[in-house]
Amino acid sequence: MIARAPLRLPFRLATPALAVALLAACGGGGGGNGGANDRGGNGNRGENTPAVQGDSGRRPVLRIDDASAGEGDGALTFTVTLDSNPGQRVTVDVAVADGTARAGSDYRPPAATQLEFAPGDTRRALTVPLVDDRVVEAAETLRVRLTIANGAVAVARGEAVGRIEDDDRPYLHGDDPAADGDFVKLDRAGRPLPDDATDWACVRDERTGLVWEVKTTDGGLHDRDHRYAWRHSDARFNGGDPGALTGPDARCLSDAGEAVDSPCHTEAFVQQVRAEGLCGFRDWRLPTRGELRNLVDFRAAPPGPANPTIDIGHFPHTVSGPYWTATPSADRADEAWLVDFWDGDVQFGAKGNTYRVRLVRGERPWDGPVAGPCRDDLPASAPAARFERGADTVRDRYTGLVWRLCALGQSGPGCETGAGEERLVSLAEAEAEAENLARQTGQPWRLPTVKELESILELGCREPSVDQTVFPKSPIRPFWTATPGAGAPDSAWQINTFLGGSYFFPVTQQAAVRLVRPIAPGE
Repeated sequence: MIARAPLRLPFRLATPALAVALLAACGGGGGGNGGANDRGGNGNRGENTPAVQGDSGRRPVLRIDDASAGEGDGALTFTVTLDSNPGQRVTVDVAVADGTARAGSDYRPPAATQLEFAPGDTRRALTVPLVDDRVVEAAETLRVRLTIANGAVAVARGEAVGRIEDDDRPYLHGDDPAADGDFVKLDRAGRPLPDDATDWACVRDERTGLVWEVKTTDGGLHDRDHRYAWRHSDARFNGGDPGALTGPDARCLSDAGEAVDSPCHTEAFVQQVRAEGLCGFRDWRLPTRGELRNLVDFRAAPPGPANPTIDIGHFPHTVSGPYWTATPSADRADEAWLVDFWDGDVQFGAKGNTYRVRLVRGERPWDGPVAGPCRDDLPASAPAARFERGADTVRDRYTGLVWRLCALGQSGPGCETGAGEERLVSLAEAEAEAENLARQTGQPWRLPTVKELESILELGCREPSVDQTVFPKSPIRPFWTATPGAGAPDSAWQINTFLGGSYFFPVTQQAAVRLVRPIAPGE
């Protein structure tokens, strides 16, 4: 389930072995607070149990304070104190239980189950290790409970709440990536440079963790005008056709550094850049369609030869034209997807034709050799493991988005009601539907951007290009997005789930709708 019910008392442990690690801290005395807790204050000792008196002449009082930390901080640290010197060793049983945070996935239960105060000690730190993942989620909580093993002290506050603040950012850029402020220039050794640097070789995207090649105009290995045929000899990734060794208008550098027109293919270029160790990395590769399109600036001025749809302040020398991606076509084995930086569109290209290339390194958090749901030779672009399905929603763990399970006009647990009769509406009507749902539910439902809608496409499938184990009965239709057409204010982008293609159309045209919202607390 996506929603997580809050923990309710009486307190229940997630597992009997859950506990908290002990970190030694400084000793010292504390002031008394009177004798209100002298008799049976914690329910863990009978009235006939003799009290052990410390420096203040009465039984010390124990308390634990709430704690909070960012997921990337490594641990939650709880402060446990005695208000006076116990005068003897005190043993405290410690247990941790789930709130909205889950043991194993959000935090790790330490092995120790007890906390000890040596004679004279009045302060200890309890730590709960945290799991630093790439999952976008709301703040989560867990609970720590203390009980006294030997009755030597009273308990003023024996339970505390730990709050884990998520520090993961949604993977996707907005329509204007430059506005996100996530790009960092790197020198040829991979060292960060100030944003006003005038010479850099790579760009690191702090949002995605990817590092991108920067093109040049010097005629060298990374020259922007080099053109390559598409090639990938690994049958797990090539869609049934490894591609060509060269093609028309091919231009590249040989291993000897000479300009040649054959062989000029993407696989050879990847190997050259890996051997070079550009920016200190040797795992360069072609980007997927989604990775490369995430760089598109859909808010750019009207497209033209001198105005590519990308942040040229970080990606100079980009040509307003198509660039190869690693994503093969699910329609024809001899084609692969291109991203066109003229207007941000996507299109198929014959593998034997030649186009420009921008390499990337690093992995998305969900990447791996996962075959797609439709074909073994087309890797999953939106693997099902990324998603958590609720009654009528689907949560994407890495983009921080929650989708309506069914398209507009469909309903039922498997979207079977209205299947094949989905509603087609204008852009204004689609926006009105989102507003109505937001009013009814109190949640900010809206139309997705083109990058958001693209992120759920399963490009290894066709008719529809959506994994129907995740989104059942998904219509084979164009779907509206909230992204306006480049230089066309009366148009907006649509994505067609027939094959996953897209283009911008007049806002009066009718299309299908799938609404989205950001993740909410408890999801």
